[in-house]
Amino acid sequence: MKTKNSIKVFSTKANWIIMFCISLCPFISMFAQELTDKEIGFDKELFKKEIVSNGLVNSENIDIYLAKIREDLVQKKKLGFNNWLASKEKKKEAKNASSLNLAANNRFAGSNCESFTFNDPLSPFIGWVLSNNTEPYEYDDLFTEQVTTISESGTEFLNDIGGYRFIALAPVNFTSQTDPYIGAPPAQVNTSNVVRVGNSEASYRKERISKDFIITNLNDFIFYNFAIVLQDPQHELRPYYTINIYINNEIIPCSSVVYEANSNIPGFNLSPNSSSVWVRPWSSNIIKPSDFGAVLGDSITIEVSVSDCGLGGHFGYGYFDIQCKTEADIIVADKTNVCTNESISFSTQLDGSTNDFSWVIRDTNNNIIPIQNSQSSTLTHTFNQIGTYTVDLSSSYFSTSTNCSTNSIFRKMVEVKDCGPCDYCASFNLIKNEKYLISAWVKENNPDIPQQQFKNYDKGYISVSFIDTGGVSIATPQKFYATGGIIDGWQRIIGEFVVPNNVDDMNLELVNENTDLEKLVYFDDIRILPSKGNMKSFVYDQATQRLMAELDENNYSTFYEYDLEGGLVRIKKETEKGIFTIQETRSGNTKTDKP
Repeated sequence: MKTKNSIKVFSTKANWIIMFCISLCPFISMFAQELTDKEIGFDKELFKKEIVSNGLVNSENIDIYLAKIREDLVQKKKLGFNNWLASKEKKKEAKNASSLNLAANNRFAGSNCESFTFNDPLSPFIGWVLSNNTEPYEYDDLFTEQVTTISESGTEFLNDIGGYRFIALAPVNFTSQTDPYIGAPPAQVNTSNVVRVGNSEASYRKERISKDFIITNLNDFIFYNFAIVLQDPQHELRPYYTINIYINNEIIPCSSVVYEANSNIPGFNLSPNSSSVWVRPWSSNIIKPSDFGAVLGDSITIEVSVSDCGLGGHFGYGYFDIQCKTEADIIVADKTNVCTNESISFSTQLDGSTNDFSWVIRDTNNNIIPIQNSQSSTLTHTFNQIGTYTVDLSSSYFSTSTNCSTNSIFRKMVEVKDCGPCDYCASFNLIKNEKYLISAWVKENNPDIPQQQFKNYDKGYISVSFIDTGGVSIATPQKFYATGGIIDGWQRIIGEFVVPNNVDDMNLELVNENTDLEKLVYFDDIRILPSKGNMKSFVYDQATQRLMAELDENNYSTFYEYDLEGGLVRIKKETEKGIFTIQETRSGNTKTDKP
């Protein structure tokens, strides 16, 4: 009985303890989830001091702002920075049409995409929606006002709203301006205008630029460059910079580039001009929406946002440069005519610091050909057999989001030919960025007036133009006309040109501008050589193999004349003043009478 009663009493206590726990555990759990100021990084006195020092909030409202800030930090801690930011920066449709906006069906790659690359000299933001916030410390109320006017100041286009300099949002000519924190951009960025979103004047600002497109080609992609400058406040509500891309208003998670100011951010360097400013050097990225399920007719939005810190004492800004490229621009070959047993090099304009690469070559039968260094940003290969080959470059997308493994494939077709016994069939291959001299002689003739005299030949010229890897002309063709005096019916053409860096092919045209097709133009002695080089050419008689003329480094001729026995009798020199005889020889045999 004693043992049984003891067990019964113990059992009653256990029931009471269990009932007590069931009653109180929800309250215990509730209090356990309450985050402390330290856990969320909320330093009330520090935040209050910085708010007061900035002077943008009335003292009686400081406690209201502090409470709102704490609430934000609780949500940030629970959701994580990226999810918290995404919940606050959901894509919103523009409330009012902007005079800067265009129809949403502009292409972002291929043809007809130049209208949004910030290069229009009068309206650099045409096609883009510019928006910002206007209330200080409203860390969760973003971009409440849309910009509709642009004013020009010096080399920058500025936006001012309510007395604030909205965005330094300026297409910047970096040949005359260099950012004090990040330095000059690389060559691929320095060729076009870019936008700076935000500036280094910390007063708690948020700025955004965005653009809508319609998918009209599944191979279209967005190619952009970016650079970031963030000042580390060493407290929460830090400055940040984001790039997001949406399909039908739904964000593509693996398109996001999101950075919050902090020390030792991956990919960032401490600026040599400040102990608190961290910079992300210029990088490039590419996104093909169809790789993420976009189909024809879908709406694509690209959006760049930047924010100062939530207390207004530290700045954040960044650069953005979107470029108009085709798939042919992504894989660049160093030659267009490929012969068997001849090496060809491939490279890419994608950024090796943000992308992983993988090359694959397939033959005509779709068989994979073994290659070396397939994971590099460049590839050199020798094709041993004729045929049509497929060169694929698989590139990973750069994103700060986790668990992203989507790649995009870019393709280039290569035709390999048997060039026969000639080892140098395609040897005329000009060097990029080098200056060349072009020279020729031209003569005009009017059959209706055979004896017509000309003071100058102005209807015949040589046109030089260049084509890039996408088959698009580079700049305007250069025209070279005759100058100087007419010598023995001919006038010399001479000039210089520079081979562009992105050239794939060159066109040389001999042009007759006469509208009367009976009027003729003749060209002779055409030569192209490096400007710092020297060249002589020689003309031989095909029948006798005798030297008939020698053209010097200025393309002037020296003529050699022979008698019937093959002896040299006369040498003539062509000069700017005409042709002169510089040597003449007469010879003969003495005839004697026999006795």
